[in-house]
Amino acid sequence: EYPFLPPNQAIDSVSELGLFADFESEEQDALLPFLCALPEFDTRININTLREEDAPLLAAAIGNLLAVEQLQQVIAQRPLEGWTSIESFIASLALPEGQQVAAEFQAGLGVKSRYFLGLADVFYEQRRLRLFSRFVLRNGKAYAYAREYGEVF
Repeated sequence: EYPFLPPNQAIDSVSELGLFADFESEEQDALLPFLCALPEFDTRININTLREEDAPLLAAAIGNLLAVEQLQQVIAQRPLEGWTSIESFIASLALPEGQQVAAEFQAGLGVKSRYFLGLADVFYEQRRLRLFSRFVLRNGKAYAYAREYGEVF
């Protein structure tokens, strides 16, 4: 077996999950849609970019106050321009009287994204090269902070 020494830091890419022996490929496939690796820890889940199939993630993010099926409907009925604030999102949940999303869960939600992944496939003489670029928005400008060539792990 190929030995792997962890770097004692956050992972750079979710593809690194494949390097851990305790994860079978089926387990990785089940987890990957709900994971991301970003260069900072204080990031939020953008409720305006979630898809209906992301409802289990949203359910966990709000403390499992609503069933996954209910959250799929909430996502499907999202305003065309998205929610303008976390407060407007929480209001759309129509929680029963006395039930609320805890402040620590609200702190993990956001309405804008700062990090993006770009993928470019280049075909040249029957060969394909994949370029993965990671971008961050700062002060209204996009900056590439990482690039990977070829297949990621």
